[in-house]
Amino acid sequence: MKKQDMNLLLTYKAEQQRKANKISPIRMYVVIIIASALIVGAFAVKLALDNMSIKDEIKSVEDYINSPNVVNKMAELSKINENIKLLDDIEKEALTLKDVIDYKPHFDSKVLDVIYYERPNTIKFTDIDYKANQVSLEYTAKNVSDVSNYVLKLQRTYSFADVSYNGYIYDDELKLYTGTIVCLLKGGN
Repeated sequence: MKKQDMNLLLTYKAEQQRKANKISPIRMYVVIIIASALIVGAFAVKLALDNMSIKDEIKSVEDYINSPNVVNKMAELSKINENIKLLDDIEKEALTLKDVIDYKPHFDSKVLDVIYYERPNTIKFTDIDYKANQVSLEYTAKNVSDVSNYVLKLQRTYSFADVSYNGYIYDDELKLYTGTIVCLLKGGN
């Protein structure tokens, strides 16, 4: 063999380089553990920073909510809500009252219009009295038939629940018939 053909130093270095390039399982586990620790550490630092940021936001929101201006506005809002509830209750009561009023008989100009429109010229009223739900008409008439016809006309208007009269009295001095017609008002619409 020739001296030049064999170089042990180069062979030794090549063998050492091959061994160095080979990664041992222990080194691999160490690298994985270190990389995992770095990732978890970075994540923990990010969470800590986010937590501090959220705590600052929570503090600023609490300061805003607890500020005297906001507390006063919330008290006003609460009072307004209570008033709204009271108004709703009042509205319900008013509607109930309206139903009662609509059901209750009314003595108004419509009733008087019917009474005067249907009256013949021969009948004169001496008194008109309204009590509870009835209208009493005291009259004088020249003819008895005019009164009974007038009562029939009032009944046919369907403006009253009932129309009645209990006869008449003849006044010899005045030569007139007198009496009372009772008109019972209708309730409701």
